[in-house]
Amino acid sequence: APDTSPAPEPEAQPTWEQKPVAVLAIDVVLPDDAVEPWTLARRWQQRIEERVAGFGGVFLAGTPQRLNAVFGIPRAVEQLPQRAVQAALAIRRLLEEVEPRPELRMAVHLGTLRVDVRATAPAANVFPLGDALALPARLLGHAGAGEILVSAPVARRVVAACELRVRELRVGETDVLRAHAVVGQRARPGGSAEDPGLSRFVGRERELTLLRESFDSAVGGHGLVAFVVGEAGMGKSRLLAEFRRRLASEPHVWLEGRCASYGTTTAFLPLIDGLRRFFGIDDHDGDTGAAAKVAEGIGRLGDACVWTTPFVRQVMGLAAGDDAVAVLDSATRRSETFRALKAMTRALSERLPLVFLIEDLHWIDAASEEYLSFIADAVPAMRVLLVCSH
Repeated sequence: APDTSPAPEPEAQPTWEQKPVAVLAIDVVLPDDAVEPWTLARRWQQRIEERVAGFGGVFLAGTPQRLNAVFGIPRAVEQLPQRAVQAALAIRRLLEEVEPRPELRMAVHLGTLRVDVRATAPAANVFPLGDALALPARLLGHAGAGEILVSAPVARRVVAACELRVRELRVGETDVLRAHAVVGQRARPGGSAEDPGLSRFVGRERELTLLRESFDSAVGGHGLVAFVVGEAGMGKSRLLAEFRRRLASEPHVWLEGRCASYGTTTAFLPLIDGLRRFFGIDDHDGDTGAAAKVAEGIGRLGDACVWTTPFVRQVMGLAAGDDAVAVLDSATRRSETFRALKAMTRALSERLPLVFLIEDLHWIDAASEEYLSFIADAVPAMRVLLVCSH
């Protein structure tokens, strides 16, 4: 009898596209005396994958000891090198929190991948072009324990936000490869009033005058909210840096936080950014050191502000240090956190006029947006100039 079964459908042909990506290569070196090393490696792989996923990265096929995370597939995202470096810093901070600790070595490079966009899992069917994967692997061979090395193209794009140290790497007998080690995040991002590399400032006197008048109003006790709006590259950050430079000789507090395209799902990201700088917390501080700096900084605001300490710690991802606060339900914790941040803002502004800058508002997370709406209602009665750029 003739075969009447339907013919199998032809397999879909791959559809290849070239994608610009940032590659984060990670070596996980377990302690020699590790108990159940395979289980330990898998646990660390899971922790690392969680951190990378938070910045929009996916993993190529690999082993728990050698991981390659890619940012920019299956969909295009902004700030590729910044995402990769921030993910690497977040992974390095794991070493301060979790034991037993392996040695981690990391490297970041920008490159291009050919991706089958029809594949169910595009990250599983890719071909690197050029040195997209080869250069990060080479950099790993020169990285020390806990070190993050980045290629020159990555360094140029993250130097404004990260403190870098030049590394001259010997490749072969005669060749030298220039890379940079990421020391940590800068206390103040590039573009601040102290940055000697700022471009020459021309024009924008009308905008500066408006900001100056707004500041004078805040000094007099009539706070204002100002928005600096313009397309990318129009000079918003440069304008705000010039405004800060012109205020340098006048008594005030400058509190600055930045939103990021990879942080829209991270609650309170710009507030955390600003608070870390205000309290002088850097990437070398563990949780204990960071919590101590928060307590010390709030203590300088007076006894009336001490109650805010556990809430501020929680916002920053630290242990509250107060069992009564730790067990609050989410709604109560949110409202009390808003009240604590407002009290801290008021205490700061009572001592000196406060300029509170939020940059890149178009990337703000929902929790920060809710808080800004909350605090904006109180700004007119405080010596606060709230400036938002987008």
